[in-house]
Amino acid sequence: MVVSFDEYIERRHTGSIKYDKYAFNRDDSSMKYRPNTIPMWVADMDLPSPPGVIKAISERARHGIFGYTAPTWKNTATILSYLQKKHRVAAKPKDLVFLPGLVVALNLVSRLAARQNLSIMTAAPVYPPFMSAPIISGTERWISRLRKCKSSNRWTFDFDQMHKTINENANATRKIGWFLLCNPHNPTGRVYTRPELEELAEFCERYEINICADEVHCDLILDETCNHIPFSHIKDNRLITLHAPSKTYNLAGLATAFAIITEDKLRVDFKREMRGICADSNIFGITAMCAAYDEGESWRLNLIEYLRGNLRLIEETLAPLDIFQHKHEATYLAWLNAEKLYSIHKGTKTNSKQRFADRILVDFDLGFNAGEDFGPSPTDYSKYVRLNFGCPRHVLEEALSRLVPP
Repeated sequence: MVVSFDEYIERRHTGSIKYDKYAFNRDDSSMKYRPNTIPMWVADMDLPSPPGVIKAISERARHGIFGYTAPTWKNTATILSYLQKKHRVAAKPKDLVFLPGLVVALNLVSRLAARQNLSIMTAAPVYPPFMSAPIISGTERWISRLRKCKSSNRWTFDFDQMHKTINENANATRKIGWFLLCNPHNPTGRVYTRPELEELAEFCERYEINICADEVHCDLILDETCNHIPFSHIKDNRLITLHAPSKTYNLAGLATAFAIITEDKLRVDFKREMRGICADSNIFGITAMCAAYDEGESWRLNLIEYLRGNLRLIEETLAPLDIFQHKHEATYLAWLNAEKLYSIHKGTKTNSKQRFADRILVDFDLGFNAGEDFGPSPTDYSKYVRLNFGCPRHVLEEALSRLVPP
């Protein structure tokens, strides 16, 4: 299958939060958009989903009845086949727990930790719900900071700091009992190696810590020298693994995901947190997920090549500015040093008291994520912004041209 991702598809006035963020008067018919702003923040793509997914949804819609729905044995078989063939994960039907999204799952794990009287550790910078879920759920969070390894030019775990945090927590009312892992990593684009994951597993085993591994970006590996290693290949006990087709196949609006939990007691405990909170499965979400896993591989391979081309364009264009400063291995989310950007651009409209993401919106008409949102305090990653390059290449070219001084 030859797929072109170069077509621009208009998303304004479709209820897209990515675009509506930059609109005025959003609550009435006079809504208007900033005319020149390019939204490049939230992690969905401006690229169409696989034709097989669109066809499957259309066929399901023609049935005309949209009652309460649960995954069928065929749906389950499709997911188990995908896990085995793609990632060599041998799950059983009973191991799957269907969910309306992975942010929901992070909050369910956090609720479970609070019920167990345990606190939660994660490593920043990281996708904001990893840090907010423990607080929302009424338990403590402990943030370890990833360190930038100069020799490999990659972000990695700081195990010395993590051990120190555990020791400092030794006499706390709630011991650290869960680690929230994001792999491949958002926002740094890391694909953790086997030695890194093995050391993390040893760390968790030593301190009797459960792991929740969010692997939603596992099918978006861009560096051809990297391979995603499911955490279950390293450690298969005290583990919840999270998956969804949302990022790879651009299905975020269909609110469908699943967890893999092989231990019976842990699965029962997790499901208990779902009662009265989680909605039934989404008819179109289940349909789309299975179509994507069944017949979306050729499309996915085309997407990977397209995203690699976009990544090369970023690397080549921004090289003179030195604002893309680390090895990027996965995802369509780039972590940029905006402080460097403003050391080059002089005489802009904005001032240094404003957040870099806010300044970039005003000065360059580009909508990025603010780095402040990816750390536990506003100052930790304030010099960074996150750019979503899951878009047609000509859109990316225009965006990058605005960042490069004339």
